[in-house]
Amino acid sequence: MANRVMREESTLESTETRLAGREGESRSRRVVKFVSAHRLMIGVLVSALVTIPIPLFSASEYGDLSSWYNDHLHHVYATWALFARGLDVYTTPLDKVASGVSYPHPFNGSWGSLPVVYPPGMFVVFLPAALIGRYIPMAPHTFGAMNVIVLVVIAHVALWVFLSNLREQLPAQSAACRNRYMARVDAGGVERVL
Repeated sequence: MANRVMREESTLESTETRLAGREGESRSRRVVKFVSAHRLMIGVLVSALVTIPIPLFSASEYGDLSSWYNDHLHHVYATWALFARGLDVYTTPLDKVASGVSYPHPFNGSWGSLPVVYPPGMFVVFLPAALIGRYIPMAPHTFGAMNVIVLVVIAHVALWVFLSNLREQLPAQSAACRNRYMARVDAGGVERVL
């Protein structure tokens, strides 16, 4: 009975020691994750701060870099037409659906002869720009640049979410790969290179 009590005490002590080590390890991992998360956020913010002003200095009338792309203007106008005409934007060419729709920045471009061919998520993405364009007066170039800036901000938020998730998954995946490699080495199937 005394041996049993001593074994239980030693098991309890070793469990406490392991838990204390894990707590210390998890604290250090938390610090590393905190620092890495801040580095990641700073990197994405620097990227955003570099790219956001570019449309403002564009010579294009559309606020893009090439005076060629006008999708951002069409999608905003189609979003506003959706609120005025409903789901007809999917079945009727935009020229017909949007006729009579009052919007300060009407734009069909070469898209007018077609109905909207994008999924409904497009309207969600372009809703903020459509509301800003409707209620805040601005020049056409400023409106186009503002649309591009909204898209750049959305892209940087998506980039941050993607990289954050990737950062959390990589250590687990690299550990799993290392364990599979070591299992093959131990089985004699792979020559040890490390």
